[in-house]
Amino acid sequence: MKEKILFMLIPSIIFFILVSINSIGVSFAQEICSLTVSNNLDFLPLNPGEISQDTTTVLTNHGNLEITDIRISATDWSTTFPASQSHYSLLSDQDYQTGMRAVPTSPSDESIGEPTPPFLLAVENTQSVYFKLKIPDNQPAGDYSQTITFTFGCGVDGV
Repeated sequence: MKEKILFMLIPSIIFFILVSINSIGVSFAQEICSLTVSNNLDFLPLNPGEISQDTTTVLTNHGNLEITDIRISATDWSTTFPASQSHYSLLSDQDYQTGMRAVPTSPSDESIGEPTPPFLLAVENTQSVYFKLKIPDNQPAGDYSQTITFTFGCGVDGV
């Protein structure tokens, strides 16, 4: 009877070891490309011809891949004045005309970090993006909205 019990235990131990080795050898990490945007932008009330102060949003890479390219685009402001009235920069307190770039209506061929490419956002890192808005002269009073879109890519191929 002891021989049968011993014979039954040995194959069970060997089977357990093989399963354990196989499960270690086939585990893969899923690649995740993920970008979050912190909040809505609020430019506060402005008069025609005025330029807003910096309004900031924060981009965060929550994936496990480096983000290698981020592009920006926006809708026109409630279809009454152009998206290009919104300007952006990766640096705070920039001059609206000379230190910031106009937001295009479609993703441009340039990354938001240009003219000093490449723009990279490492895993769990953040990047602030600063916006200013100039209200066109003679713009009627009202509530206006705009949708800003960030398009991004991860890894060597980017967007």
